[in-house]
Amino acid sequence: MATIQPPNWPFSFQGPDEWEVRQPPVKDAAHIFFRGPFLPEAPMAPAITVEARPATVSSLDKLAQEWVTRRTLIRTFHVLARRETNLAGIEAVQIDGAYDMPVPIHSQDAKMVPIRERVILALHEGKICELCYRAAETDFDQFLTVFEDLAASFSL
Repeated sequence: MATIQPPNWPFSFQGPDEWEVRQPPVKDAAHIFFRGPFLPEAPMAPAITVEARPATVSSLDKLAQEWVTRRTLIRTFHVLARRETNLAGIEAVQIDGAYDMPVPIHSQDAKMVPIRERVILALHEGKICELCYRAAETDFDQFLTVFEDLAASFSL
C-alpha cells in the first residue's frame, strides 16, 4: 500500500497499490478516488473515495443526518446500519446503505444493479473527513477489507 498525503491537509493513509488512484484538484478540499479491479463477471468496479473539506455542520449527528439526506435523493436508498466508531482516534459514525443504480451509467442498455455502500464520517478541527466504499452488492464483502485497511491506516 502506498502512503497518500494530500497537500495542505493534515492527514495521511495507506491506499491500495493495485487500485487506480485519481486526485483531481479541488479548491478548499481534498478528494482522492480509488477504482478497484474490474472483474469480468462483476457489473462494476468497486470504488473508495476519501474526502476532506471545511465543516458545514457543528456535530457528528448533524453530519450523518446531512449525508443520509443527500443519499435519499437516490430514490431507492435506504440505511442498513449506523454505528458509532472512530477514525484515527477521533469520534466518527459509520453508515451502511444500499440502493439500486443503472449500470453502465448513461447507457440505454443499463440494468439496475443493487449497490452497497459504507461511509465513515468524522469532524476534526473544523474539517469533515469522509471515507466511502461502494461496490455491487455481490462484490461488497470481497473488497471490504481493502476499505477497512485504508480506514485503519488513516492518521491525523
